[in-house]
Amino acid sequence: MVPVLYEDRLTARSVHAQKVEKYAVARVSAVFDIYPREAMDSTVSLRLDPCP
Repeated sequence: MVPVLYEDRLTARSVHAQKVEKYAVARVSAVFDIYPREAMDSTVSLRLDPCP
């Protein structure tokens, strides 16, 4: 796998929102302010591409 860093704010926010929606742990953590409900400016996303 080759990790690719996404610094595109729109992509990072979209991925973060999908994680919060999908994972109960993220939702519960957001209630206790352990995990942010919304993506912050420092939030990044990684894509794992297969090796060429």
